[in-house]
Amino acid sequence: MDHQIIIDALKDNGNLIEGISDPTDDMVLAAVKNTPNAIYNVKNKPQWIVMMLASEDSRFFHLVNDIELDLDKSLDLVNRFPSFYTKIKNKTQLITDCAVMKLPLLIQNVPEQFQTEELCKYVAKTAPAMLPYIKKRTKEIDEIALNENPF
Repeated sequence: MDHQIIIDALKDNGNLIEGISDPTDDMVLAAVKNTPNAIYNVKNKPQWIVMMLASEDSRFFHLVNDIELDLDKSLDLVNRFPSFYTKIKNKTQLITDCAVMKLPLLIQNVPEQFQTEELCKYVAKTAPAMLPYIKKRTKEIDEIALNENPF
């Protein structure tokens, strides 16, 4: 069958992807643009398409595999979509700081070596409910959290 005919059909009905055993990336893209849930019918999901879907709709976040990006791309990704921090394999202090400053709830996913005193104080001040996830707690950090949330 002609490739363009398939693309046009998928643009009209994304669920047709289920009948294609080895779809190309452009076929998958055409299908999910019409019907995002069609991604579940694709055996070998292109990760760039999964990431696109997840950045538009968090329901697809669980489909994203762990990713390894260079520093600039990782920073750009967590700056735009902080929750992707949990999927980055090669975390650094800078990537961690950027992600947690955007979304303090991520402290629960931060390895201990990246929980600096400054970052922990920031989380205690902005999201005191996350105090149990701060691994390097000090009396000062506890007091900051208590001052922000006295109940």
